[in-house]
Amino acid sequence: MAEPRPAPYPADTRAKGWRSGMGEFLDAARVAPEKAVFRPALPMFLLPGWNGTNMGQMTYLAQLRHPKWQRKRLEVLQRDGWMCQRCCAEDKTLNVHHKRYIKGALAWEYSGDDLTSLCEDCHELTHAEENDFKAEASRLSARYGDIKELMLGFYSAADFVELHEWFHTKATPLEVAGFVASKVQILSRADAALVYELAHELFMADVRGALGKGNA
Repeated sequence: MAEPRPAPYPADTRAKGWRSGMGEFLDAARVAPEKAVFRPALPMFLLPGWNGTNMGQMTYLAQLRHPKWQRKRLEVLQRDGWMCQRCCAEDKTLNVHHKRYIKGALAWEYSGDDLTSLCEDCHELTHAEENDFKAEASRLSARYGDIKELMLGFYSAADFVELHEWFHTKATPLEVAGFVASKVQILSRADAALVYELAHELFMADVRGALGKGNA
């Protein structure tokens, strides 16, 4: 008597009412393994840098191998549609980039806003730009608080309808300067020079006014 042919998929899955027999398995086969499968986690004592007592003492490499980071990484990649958020490439190897680092935080202890998907080329470029930015800020002895205010103004969502209230009640002078710079960048060099000349005239008028009050 011939042996019965094995079922094309486990009997317990049939009992769960999965749709149309093999259809569910065919769907899974069309998904890249790294998108669909969580690999078994290594025992903690086999993770490099793990000392069994303090996760904060794990090396960064060990953190990137940890199942919690792998789970977080997958969530970010799925959220971003498996696409580089800088060049929009969909056919390149992707990394999950930390936009910032928080002292004492483990790799997976970041909100989704702090993480983004980048292809390897854009990931390297982003880190290079970040390093260049820090080097220039250090060379210029710039205060990070000033840089922050300029950037907040430059990337502000305020429109011209909101400007009067924003300028006079909410924004710092550096935020206003950053906002103006964001608008000047779309002008021709000649028009940008006119904006500078007007700003300089207003500045000198304020200086003369202050000196006049001082001499009164």
